[in-house]
Amino acid sequence: MTTAQHLALLVLQADFCIYSQWFAGDENIVADSLSHDLHFPHDILKNSVKSSIPSQVTFSLKISVLQPEIVSWLTCLLQNLASKTVR
Repeated sequence: MTTAQHLALLVLQADFCIYSQWFAGDENIVADSLSHDLHFPHDILKNSVKSSIPSQVTFSLKISVLQPEIVSWLTCLLQNLASKTVR
């Protein structure tokens, strides 16, 4: 819940929206590519995804690197979660 609230705050502050769509596991090519093909430059990855699976992406697809403070905040949350589940 903390993560969802923080994400909502960031979305409101940046004045943008998040578009989500569900696809069955074997059809979820975009998410798989975005999470596994990090060795490609963003523009090449974006063009590849848009040309190979146009039905799963919007024209305005943008790949962004998370800001360091967001990575740090998420890391802290995960560390706290891990210590709570070990007890």
